[in-house]
Amino acid sequence: MKTQTLVMFDNQERILIPITCELFSIAQFSREKKLNEKYAGNLILFPNGQVKIIKKIDVKDFYGKTFLMKLFSVLNATYDISVSFDDISPHIGELGSTTKAV
Repeated sequence: MKTQTLVMFDNQERILIPITCELFSIAQFSREKKLNEKYAGNLILFPNGQVKIIKKIDVKDFYGKTFLMKLFSVLNATYDISVSFDDISPHIGELGSTTKAV
């Protein structure tokens, strides 16, 4: 499976950051409040032109499906997370088709 590269606009730092989809499943920070303070509200641009906004991040448990993976996760402080998104309208492709060349 090929990894998709996305672009995140960090509202606090005012920068564009290239990211991968794996970012939405694992984190090295357990405090949900801090994750949401830093990343909720950031825009994500997908390769197909779709734009979404991070609504909420939930920390679930230590990362991994097997005992050894969970043990490794405890030692490295990595956590399984889930990210909720809201859609942004209009689609970026629609924006491009409505602009006029000057």
